Amino acid sequence: MSGSLNPPLRVAIADDDSDMREILIRFLVKLGHEVCLVATNGDELLEGFPKQSVDVIITDLDMPFLDGLAAAEELSRFEVPVILISGHADLELIRREREPIIAALRKPLNLQSLEQAIVLATLGDNSLD
Repeated sequence: MSGSLNPPLRVAIADDDSDMREILIRFLVKLGHEVCLVATNGDELLEGFPKQSVDVIITDLDMPFLDGLAAAEELSRFEVPVILISGHADLELIRREREPIIAALRKPLNLQSLEQAIVLATLGDNSLD
């Protein structure tokens, strides 16, 4: 799959795992998107977000200080779609119950599922079932 069919997006990512951050960056660049903010926890995401123009947020659920779900709720006033990632088996239940989570992806990620989630997020479709 190629990101060439979709316009490039500015993406903020937050994950406390450095390997996961590197995977996300590599996937997003391969899809033709720009990573404009890289955070290691929800606090860093909140701190850096207002300084950037962001089209989509991709955040891990479990992070120190402030988790991805709490950060997404704080950022919901900006109406930027959020893709939540986690290794938890019940991740879909969290997404169905919480806004502004537009999509939920279980780790380990693959390029195809990430691309699909980004497309749904930009279309404003919160039905990644």
